[in-house]
Amino acid sequence: MEVIIPSFINAHLFWIIEKGDILLRSAMHRTMSTRHCKIVKDPSELYENQMVAVHIDDVWIRALVEDVVTTQTDRKFLCWLPDYGVMRSVCSVFQIPEALKECPPLAKQASLINVVNLATDLLLGDNGYELKLKKTVADIEGVRQVALDYIGGAEKILFDVQSEDRFNLYGDIICVYPENCKKSLTEALKDDKLLAEDEKMFETIDAQRRQLKDIYFQHSPNWQQSLGTVEKKKLAKIIFNQNKTTAMLIMQQPPTNPNLFTPQTFSYKDILVRKLVRAVACSVFSQIAILLIYVLVANVNFLHPLEWLTSILNTFTYVSTWLFVIIFSFIIFAQCLICAKDYVFMTSYSSTRFQQLLHIFSLHNFILLCLHVIIGGAFTWQILVVIDSSSKSLTVKCKIDKSCLVEDTFFLIVGSFWTGLYFFLKVYISTKQLVFPVVQQRKFLRVRSNVSGLFTESMVMSAWPTLYFAMFYYIWGQSMENYFMVVFNLDRAPHENSILAYVYLWWFSTLYFFSMNLMRFFFSMFLTEAIQFPIVKDNINTLTLQEALVMNNLPIVQNLACLDLYLLSQWSLMRRQLFFTLSQPGGHPHNWNTLIESVVKLFTEYTDVLRKSVETTLPSDKIKKQPETITPFSPITLQSPLAQNIKYRNLRNMSAYNDYLDVVNVSHEGSISAVETMKKNLDNTINKLVSFMKIFFGINFLFGELPQANIQKCLGNGQLIVWASQGISELTVASLSEDKYGIVQKDMPIIITSLVQLKQHLDKLNKVPALSRKVAGLQDFNYKMKNAVTAAVKHSLFNICLNFGQYFNDLPLSKDVVQYLYVNVMLKNSS
Repeated sequence: MEVIIPSFINAHLFWIIEKGDILLRSAMHRTMSTRHCKIVKDPSELYENQMVAVHIDDVWIRALVEDVVTTQTDRKFLCWLPDYGVMRSVCSVFQIPEALKECPPLAKQASLINVVNLATDLLLGDNGYELKLKKTVADIEGVRQVALDYIGGAEKILFDVQSEDRFNLYGDIICVYPENCKKSLTEALKDDKLLAEDEKMFETIDAQRRQLKDIYFQHSPNWQQSLGTVEKKKLAKIIFNQNKTTAMLIMQQPPTNPNLFTPQTFSYKDILVRKLVRAVACSVFSQIAILLIYVLVANVNFLHPLEWLTSILNTFTYVSTWLFVIIFSFIIFAQCLICAKDYVFMTSYSSTRFQQLLHIFSLHNFILLCLHVIIGGAFTWQILVVIDSSSKSLTVKCKIDKSCLVEDTFFLIVGSFWTGLYFFLKVYISTKQLVFPVVQQRKFLRVRSNVSGLFTESMVMSAWPTLYFAMFYYIWGQSMENYFMVVFNLDRAPHENSILAYVYLWWFSTLYFFSMNLMRFFFSMFLTEAIQFPIVKDNINTLTLQEALVMNNLPIVQNLACLDLYLLSQWSLMRRQLFFTLSQPGGHPHNWNTLIESVVKLFTEYTDVLRKSVETTLPSDKIKKQPETITPFSPITLQSPLAQNIKYRNLRNMSAYNDYLDVVNVSHEGSISAVETMKKNLDNTINKLVSFMKIFFGINFLFGELPQANIQKCLGNGQLIVWASQGISELTVASLSEDKYGIVQKDMPIIITSLVQLKQHLDKLNKVPALSRKVAGLQDFNYKMKNAVTAAVKHSLFNICLNFGQYFNDLPLSKDVVQYLYVNVMLKNSS
């Protein structure tokens, strides 16, 4: 392989970089420059050999912290650059994106194989002084200088790998000079009496490599040089060829453990806690922000700005204001914690109406209902108190010994309770499905683009509960007020209910809907944010991508894993390489094997559930029992001798013919006794009576199985199949150019067969009446998800067929699978 040598200490310790891998350094630079890496302010947060990012010569580079030197004036970080093979001292280090931590180092440590240095000894003999060569493992500067002369004069440098272990590549450097003249560096140094072959002495050198590295970089005169100066001398004669396949590969040596740079654990608890804490915190602070903005707008006074500012400051200095804010924040916090269960855990699908009723009237929903109603009333009351309005109190002192009810306040508070009830029944229960965004954006962009739309939507949604409550209050409002006054011994205030109270109710309902929609938005934004799962299991507490793909008990983690699989198959070349590498020692593709096992298990389980759902939904054809037919003769079939040829057993035999005798089929029904007939009629009558009673008393209506429940459950998890099918398809296609070990080829039949079986069962959904366009409608979730899953699986099959079609004859695929692919995928798309 063609390499460059950025650092050459001696013949037993140098670093090589494949020329094709240099192109990946620019990709890492772009990744780090767009992620806005945060500076590490406290050196105590660092540990030895921690992977960080450094900024040298306007280039972002990965680095391993070797040491931190602190003086009275400044602080220096001594860092090893694993992609450049050199040591550098920098003033600042930055946090590196998690994705780049998993990328193996581009600079690989290497050594010439089975050779040691030759030292010259001056010995006194019988004939005077004489020179004698002695084998040694000590470092000799002359050997390094001569080797650098050979390397520096070469137009191209090749490295012939003969063996390798966990840390080193062993082989020979081949220097290519003009006119394609090649010279082995090992043989050249042997001819110059600088190296000698000694396998046993060579095995003792490994213990000195770390010490040699530290000594060399501490005393080297140009280790503080800029990277541009070093590479200008080393890389002046390198011609980049971006069309080479090797330019797309990360490294030939498989990574031993790419997760060693991640000290913290990575479990599903870490994922969920981090996401839920952010969602709950943003929800609580958003409610306070809405209150602050409303106070700011409600007290606006452009003609007297000082009075405006003074009123705002006075509002927030009242103890009652902060008391309401704290109580309201605790209520919102409790609501967020209880609502988190609906977004994180598995959604229960009820197969009968009775189960649906039990689910609706559960303790969990009852607590949420109470919280929504309480928050609705508390939200309005808090605003009335904070803005110091005339309606801030429910009662006023109208007589010496008696209080009177303020009708406007009573109307607004009761209307707010109704708004909370309406939101829970109309919005919250019906929309618990998390919808992942098509394009992953930054949080600030998502908030900025969605806030205005949520507020407009809240204004429209709040109009309906306001209208309903106005109609209700117009009819029964007087009775409610009278009952309330009797219970609390109140009189009616002289002030009558004004028309502005209806406007205020609509406005407060808008703010309540907006705050609740913001809470749902924050849950959706944080829970659907894509994360990168580790691929190699570092410890027992690490949740890998392969394990997360089959976590059915936590659908949100499973969805994030499928999304990560899809994204890495599209964009992450470095992470794909982890699936196309072999373990050391052993040489087994453990990463790929666990991935394909998880994906096939996901497809198989979904196909089984889909098959059972379709069978229970579609009515089976009733087979009419034919009367027993007694045929004294059977048709006589005469065949030619060629029909016995097994070679043509799949071809229709044109020489065979049927010679039917002119016979009459005599049908004969056995005689049935009168007792059996009466018993049969009685059983049918009882069954019909029982069926009628079940229908009449509503037993079938309550306890009968709903035909569409299982279908809805399947389609509710359809997004998993969309990402998993396209992700495994893209990985399979990428293996054509990136899988140099042929790891994926052995599992190609399993992947294609699983996708074909899934596609066949998805085609049966077209026969379900409830999922047809006329019945369901274009905006129905189940109808849209059915089309999305079908299109994704079909696209995955077409993608594989387009790239592997010419190799299908070499794959052990069944005849039915090949025929289905040809008829339903390749033939349709070609036409």
